[in-house]
Amino acid sequence: MTLFAKGNIVCVAIAVGLITFPVIALAKGALKPQLSEPEVAYSVASTMWPLELGAHRAKIRVKASAPAVHAHLPWRLQMKGMEKRQIIVIHVASGKKVNNVVRTSVNRMACDIVFEASAGDYFVYYLPMRNYRNPNDKSAYLPYRCGADTEWLKKNKLGDKDLPKGAWSRLPTAEVIEFQARTASDSFFPMEVIASKDETKGLQAQYSQPLLIFPEDRVHTIRMRRDLPLRWVMRGPETSLAGEAQRHEYFTFQLGLFASSKKADNVSVQFSDLRNESGAVIQASALTCFNLGGIDSMGEPFTKVVHVPVGQIQALWFGVDIAKDQAVGVYAGTIDVRADHMEPQKIEVRIKVLPEVIAERGDNEPWRHSRLRWLNSTAGSSDTIPAPYQALEVEGSAVSCVGRVLKLGKGGLPASIRSGDVPVLQSPIRFTIESTAGPLSFTSGKSEWTQQTQARVAWKTDSKGTFGVLSCNGEMEYDGHVRYSMTYTPSHDMDLKDVRLELPMQPEAAQYIVGAGHDGGVRPKDFSWNWKGPYNSFWLGSTEAGLHCKLLGGSYTGPMLSLYHPKPPTTWGNRGKGGLKIIEQGRSVTATVFSGSRKLKAGVPMTFEFSLLITPLKPLDPPTHFKTRYYHTGDNWLKDGRGNDPEPSEANLALGVNVVNLHHASIFNPYINYPFIRTKELSAFTKKMHSKQVKVKVYNTVRELTSMVPELWALRSLGDEVIAPGGGGGYSWCQEHMIDGYRPAWFQRFGDSPPDAAFVTSGNPRSRWQNYYVEGNGWLVRNMDTDGIYLDDVSYDRTILQRVRAVMAEAKPGCLIDLHSNTGFSKGCVNHYMEFLPYIDRPWFGESFHYDAMTPDQYLIQVSGIPFGLMGEMLHAGGNLWRGTLYGMTNRLGWTTNRVKCDPRPVWKIWDRFGITDSKMIGYWKSDCPVKTDNDQVLATVYQKEGSAMIALASWAASPVDVRLVIDWKALGLDPAKAKFFAPASVGFQQAKQWKVGDSIKVSPKRGLLILVDESGPTEDDLAGGVKMKRSILLKKKFTAPLGKEWTTITSKQAKTSVTVSKTGGLVFRAPAHVSACVKGQLPKGTTAVECLIENKGDRGETWGPGLTLSWPGGQALRINLRTPSGAFGLESTGGVQRVGLGRMSSGPMNLRIRLEKDEVVAEATDGDGFWQQLGAYPRVDFPGEPNQVVLGKTRGVVDTSDHTDSGPVGASIIQRLVIYGK
Repeated sequence: MTLFAKGNIVCVAIAVGLITFPVIALAKGALKPQLSEPEVAYSVASTMWPLELGAHRAKIRVKASAPAVHAHLPWRLQMKGMEKRQIIVIHVASGKKVNNVVRTSVNRMACDIVFEASAGDYFVYYLPMRNYRNPNDKSAYLPYRCGADTEWLKKNKLGDKDLPKGAWSRLPTAEVIEFQARTASDSFFPMEVIASKDETKGLQAQYSQPLLIFPEDRVHTIRMRRDLPLRWVMRGPETSLAGEAQRHEYFTFQLGLFASSKKADNVSVQFSDLRNESGAVIQASALTCFNLGGIDSMGEPFTKVVHVPVGQIQALWFGVDIAKDQAVGVYAGTIDVRADHMEPQKIEVRIKVLPEVIAERGDNEPWRHSRLRWLNSTAGSSDTIPAPYQALEVEGSAVSCVGRVLKLGKGGLPASIRSGDVPVLQSPIRFTIESTAGPLSFTSGKSEWTQQTQARVAWKTDSKGTFGVLSCNGEMEYDGHVRYSMTYTPSHDMDLKDVRLELPMQPEAAQYIVGAGHDGGVRPKDFSWNWKGPYNSFWLGSTEAGLHCKLLGGSYTGPMLSLYHPKPPTTWGNRGKGGLKIIEQGRSVTATVFSGSRKLKAGVPMTFEFSLLITPLKPLDPPTHFKTRYYHTGDNWLKDGRGNDPEPSEANLALGVNVVNLHHASIFNPYINYPFIRTKELSAFTKKMHSKQVKVKVYNTVRELTSMVPELWALRSLGDEVIAPGGGGGYSWCQEHMIDGYRPAWFQRFGDSPPDAAFVTSGNPRSRWQNYYVEGNGWLVRNMDTDGIYLDDVSYDRTILQRVRAVMAEAKPGCLIDLHSNTGFSKGCVNHYMEFLPYIDRPWFGESFHYDAMTPDQYLIQVSGIPFGLMGEMLHAGGNLWRGTLYGMTNRLGWTTNRVKCDPRPVWKIWDRFGITDSKMIGYWKSDCPVKTDNDQVLATVYQKEGSAMIALASWAASPVDVRLVIDWKALGLDPAKAKFFAPASVGFQQAKQWKVGDSIKVSPKRGLLILVDESGPTEDDLAGGVKMKRSILLKKKFTAPLGKEWTTITSKQAKTSVTVSKTGGLVFRAPAHVSACVKGQLPKGTTAVECLIENKGDRGETWGPGLTLSWPGGQALRINLRTPSGAFGLESTGGVQRVGLGRMSSGPMNLRIRLEKDEVVAEATDGDGFWQQLGAYPRVDFPGEPNQVVLGKTRGVVDTSDHTDSGPVGASIIQRLVIYGK
């Protein structure tokens, strides 16, 4: 694409779709402007240059060699602070950087430089970058520094004292050929090439109107708010706009308003009908101005007030809804633009409707901006009821939904609630208004049904009292969500002592708690909270029944409260007087939400809002959970850096992978929360996966948004409705184009391709971006044939997800939604997202969950999803596979978290061996679980089938324990005389073991077992494989004698450093923490694995922690080491970054092993309990041939035996055994 500016015109040589944009000349009657700077051509480079040089350069030409030449660069930039930016000059032919460069003057309009030059072309990079990595980086740019030689500066009179004299301006002059952008998205031309102050004043002098209007097509998006584009100065304001559209297209265009000499208040527009030459009409009602109003995310019409401050620009975006059967022809009409105390201005609009019918309204071509109509969409707002839910049933005063019944009592509040056969309430819910004289009494009228549909039932009840009227408005939806609005209108001025909501619950339905600042777990006997932290809800319940309560009325009530920190509702919060108390007394657990004292005025209503959600939210479905296996990777990057390859291997597909999540930064979905860019690639990938019976889901949420979104400037024109306000900064693209008024967010590089630089979206719960989001998810299913979405902490409310579920279900039944959350960010994730769970298929909770430190009840409530009718997965550091099996959970295949590569395949292998999808899950929390243990720190969950069972054991004991199973054989359905117990071998989880009935079973701390029980016993495959190396032993050494000549000892010169052989056996390394002490030996030919047993005896090294290193003749090396202070392992390969925090270490001796396989080299470790933790695997091709050397002990790296300047405390470690394996 070539962009250029010459003479009296500004041109864009570009053809998009069916529209070609011609040369734009001066407006009729306009005078040729007097330009402050010379005109220069603009272009986009044919080949991208290195990203670190920045996105912009000037190409200049020097006709003859000279000690110093002067170049004037009229760059016309809207960003400030150019005096702080570095300048880099490179000779084009040689590629060499010019060191002798000095900047003589600089501002937003232009820059003058002097540099040493020979004849030829040069590139001047004027916005070079730092190695920007994330939004927390303080600056994206290299700071200016003059690196010129002192003698050169002196000789050419370019020193600081010489520059003001201006001699440099008489030096030979270099010609500026053009300004180049690295990519089209980087280009400033034409809409960000600014006019100077004098040029703007010249325009204002020529046109006296206080409001100047500049019509623009949808390609030339209006971007700047404080500077006029040079394009407008050269063209002048206009009174007409023309364009072409296809039938059924949603046609868009813009009007740029410039408040030239007076503030434009209360901008409004009025449309006429558009008529063609044959009399056909496009009704005025088909035209929309998005900036002046629309339909919010709750489906409510609204208007926006638009003011344009003097000297600033406001873009107005318009849409024209062209019918599918619209007659062809040229349609003409007008738009009246008005503002307070200004004369209306008419803009003539001419649209040529072509005969072709466009697909999907034009939505498949983002440049058309037809998707802007999605902002006003109400899709998914109908009464569509997704599975497994059914229509509500009303019988008398009772309303029933799937698995739950609510019965109304006096005043319209619940008198009783049942979940299945379990009563939730001990007595009716009470809403109490208490004056200083005591609780007010009311006479309740009859509840009146105000709405009854399949999806929603609503009612109203008025209760009259001596001092006023209490109105109760309630509604219940098909998912069990109940919303109340309690309005009290006093007849007299009153002093109130309290207004409170009381939820008296059955103890059996209030065993656990989560929310109101509680992470989740067993409910304490007494609990209180007073609006500390950004919380507004809580849940009390059990696995059988429960009740979630959310206090409404705040500015934002969705999840991610930690991001938006909304103020508490004025009613419930009451300036810090409100709070929550939960007290257990006898057979009642009462949660009381109080608000404290206040004064009321007669006739002034006071409204308290809250919602209830009855749990479980849907029937638990373990078979579907076990059948659905995810592959979700974020680190399988292509070598060229274009993104992550999300495709699972054939081997993983053979293990049952049937769902692929396309994370952002993948090659098919690179840009965060805008999966509409690489649509051809996405569609092809989906088709390929479907041919293998694999579903494809796409990462798509709302919290932040990529700056690559084509509608960016239209969204920016809406103020803070979509883009959260902020101080700007972040990645260079955002600073150069968005300037300010945004908050930088996610950043991701893609090699030398345009990176993903995102900004935070608005927390406005009624933002129309949520409408766009709903429509977009439907579009993905319809057009890309995707099968659902993956949510990564979102910032909208339940109604949006309800709508998303509806539009996807309408497009394709069976779509999936899974949700991930970070408890470090949203404390008590399951509580924050409780209202989302009816529409979620699988929770993935999540980051910052430290599973090894969590109690069983925390697993059950915070992570498993089971009390709410779902089953989940683990994330942080891979979770704990053994404990997870109690709840039917694994981690997620392919994902890397805290340097742990998640791998559920060892568990899947045993599940499949047993046939878990055909079993009945009976958790340890169930009173009828047929298997328990004799140790309350070791729990058992049973998976029961006809003739067999699988017992999941997991330990919370601090040390290894021997437990016996306590079995109800009748309930288990097996004959103890015939039953055989065995643990099938599964590398990475457990080794093969067998027991007899009544035998004790050893369970390691933080570990467990999957034990199969049947009459057949284990197969040969069950007992094979294991973890023992089925290879010949070439060498087994216990170091009981001094080392021979085949070993070389390397020790630091630091004091107290030694390598010795212990009298009791073992190689002892005694040294300060951060120094080297090791031995090196040759490996025998045919080595295929090396294993050593290390015991730490006080060594505090991390990088220098004791370990095992193998080296290859070609210089390759691989090292595993103990990082005892961190309680984990380190792993490093030649030329690679050390990976730390891998696996889990016990306090005893640890076996380290590196083994060679056909296609990979595997590094692993175990504490001797039979479970080998795979710490990492590398392609075998990176380590060709056989290793020839082993290093044992403390080193800095794979080949580095140097020391740290801070040696650290002295400690010791012992290598007790070395085993070298052959074939």
